[in-house]
Amino acid sequence: MPCIMVAGTTAPIITATTLTNTCPATTVDLSGLANTGTKPAGTSLVWSTHKVPTSAADTLTNLTTVSTAGKYYALYFDKVAACYSPADSVDVTITACNLSPVITSGTTATTPENVGTTTPVYTATATDPDAGQTKNLLI
Repeated sequence: MPCIMVAGTTAPIITATTLTNTCPATTVDLSGLANTGTKPAGTSLVWSTHKVPTSAADTLTNLTTVSTAGKYYALYFDKVAACYSPADSVDVTITACNLSPVITSGTTATTPENVGTTTPVYTATATDPDAGQTKNLLI
């Protein structure tokens, strides 16, 4: 049986067609996108990674920190009829941010007298938040 809903064949009209994070943020906020369509009474605007959601579980619950690139669909949802309208879409791009390494070792060191010139006297440790790697520099 076809889905008969208040929204009929009305799809949201999302003005942006693409959305990209701005470093240092590694997420985007779908909730801030403008919908210039008229939301039918009795419906709510929902977002999904499915053009045709099959259940409420297919819709996003957190719109403010979307961290996965891909196509996201805006739809009207009629809770009474449990139906979705046609969709409009936005392509999300998440670009890698080149964040500075964080020094995690101490800031000072002491050196005994008469240490050879080839003997390391301090180890600086830094963690790169982009790669999740730890680097040790011997000084």
